[in-house]
This record gives sequence, C-alpha cells and structure tokens, in this order.
Amino acid sequence: MTTSNIELLRKYIDIIDKEILALLDRRMELSLLISKEKKLKNIDILDLEREKYILDNLLLQKKEYITPEATIKIFQEILNNSVTILKNNNQK
Repeated sequence: MTTSNIELLRKYIDIIDKEILALLDRRMELSLLISKEKKLKNIDILDLEREKYILDNLLLQKKEYITPEATIKIFQEILNNSVTILKNNNQK
C-alpha cells in the first residue's frame, strides 16, 4: 500500500468520524426532545429498562470487527453522556 493510498483511506476515516459525531449530535437532540416530553408527563429521565433494551438490541446487530464488549462500552458511554446532559438541561 502506497502512502497516497494510506492518506486516501485516512481521509475516508475522517469523513466517517465526522458522520459519527453528527449522528451522535442528532441522537442527543432526539433525547432532549424525549426528555421534554418526560418532564411534561412527570416521568423519570433515567429508564434502565430502555437502556437494557438498547444494549441488548445492539448486541444482536451483526458486526464484523467490533466486539460485544466494545459495543457495550461505547454505548454505555453514549448513554451516560445523554443522561448527564439531560439532567443538566432539566435543571435549567
């Protein structure tokens, strides 16, 4: 593999990284909308059953290179970040 091939592949990775961040930002936006609905209905922000469902569902998805352990770690961090932002947002 030549240096130009490596650089091209890295550019593809950079594009994917930006797409991942945009998707995570969109996910958070949707979570904030859900949080507003929950607040109106006096429902707790934290829903452990929903989190379990999300993680279980993700583990069922076919992945070629990402291990189940990595999947759990990545999405637990995403979920934890969401809860933190939602709690901070609801204190306003």
